[in-house]
Amino acid sequence: MLRRHTHDAHEALHAHASFAALLRHELDLDGYRELMRALHGFYAPLDRQISRVLAERSALGTAYSYAWRSEFLARDLRDLGFSAEEIDRNDRCEQAAQLVSAASLGGVLYVIEGAMLGGATIDRAVQPLLSAENAGGRGYWAWCRSENGHRWRMTLEFLERLCADGAALDDLCLGAESTFLALSQWLAPLERTALSVERGAA
Repeated sequence: MLRRHTHDAHEALHAHASFAALLRHELDLDGYRELMRALHGFYAPLDRQISRVLAERSALGTAYSYAWRSEFLARDLRDLGFSAEEIDRNDRCEQAAQLVSAASLGGVLYVIEGAMLGGATIDRAVQPLLSAENAGGRGYWAWCRSENGHRWRMTLEFLERLCADGAALDDLCLGAESTFLALSQWLAPLERTALSVERGAA
């Protein structure tokens, strides 16, 4: 049900110019650095709020545990040449924190845990830009690739428990759709930049 309700938003995010250029091996290192910086700015407030809401719900007695994406992304930013001060001052998407409530939590997790399933594809695309031997600068994607199966199974179990405990499908769908939309809007400036570069190259 969640997949059907979020299909269009999911496909639109996949078509984002920066991701599309990366998968075509057309994104340069500066473009990749900016993409990773934007992702860090999105996840930093989101991580805090997810952890806060999970602590209040005690994860409903399941084996689910959340992993902070911003910590992986901060390490990658350091490897990509950003200083600690630059990372601390990085713009944050405070709207991301507003996405997460007890009602919307499952939908939000559906999106960001599901996004890991594409990590292997993105990791392969990044390797020619950085290094296939050293995960520096792509540690987040390497982690997605290695952990996506385990984390997705854990997330589905958590969603099943939420539904069994009376979570409203409308709230889950709204949480998922809002997360896709917020990330797309946050990345929109990069999309305009990437499209401008493509047109200039043409």
